[in-house]
Amino acid sequence: MKLRICALACLVAPLVGCGGAIVGKWELARATPSAVVFALDDVEFHRDGAYEATLTLDGRTMRQQGEYGFNGFKLTLKPRTGGVRRYNAVRHAASLEVSDGDRRVVLRKRSREDTPPAEHDAPSEPDNGAPPAAPSVNGAPRAAPTVKGAPPTASSVKGAAAAPQDAAR
Repeated sequence: MKLRICALACLVAPLVGCGGAIVGKWELARATPSAVVFALDDVEFHRDGAYEATLTLDGRTMRQQGEYGFNGFKLTLKPRTGGVRRYNAVRHAASLEVSDGDRRVVLRKRSREDTPPAEHDAPSEPDNGAPPAAPSVNGAPRAAPTVKGAPPTASSVKGAAAAPQDAAR
């Protein structure tokens, strides 16, 4: 069974490319011997072959960008600053294991819920738990929907225009 899966993967991989298997945002889950010695703290692989990463090597943390290649077993990083870094890499269901000799990191893929929304996706008004404003009808505002069992508000009770200090008298 495993042989059939492997054979199928070898036939399909050249057609779709393995780089797509790691596209997305990844974050450090575990580092051996430690994150100070070797770590990909976070990395984002783009469909166009570009990457952005925070990398720690021998106690020095740096932010880098460049191009990457992944063939299913090897990850090649080509930073814009020059040089080439080659790592053994294996993609598992929810993780990416990257190793360089006895140095090893396990990255987990960030889910959409872990990813902060883009600025253009942010609501324009803060969410205070109130229902959204009702659309207007012919230019006149519609009454806000009421919640069954909720206490009445000043705007939902007719003639409740008195200020709170007047009610205390």
